[in-house]
Amino acid sequence: MLIHKGSKTLETERLILRKFQYTDDDDMLPYWIRDPNIQY
Repeated sequence: MLIHKGSKTLETERLILRKFQYTDDDDMLPYWIRDPNIQY
């Protein structure tokens, strides 16, 4: 379960940093699969 700890969204002209959401898993899966440390 994700527990929000008070992270704030930071926005610049080229970047948005925000807390993870459950809907992010499909977008992140290809990156996680490529990392051998995460695979095992």
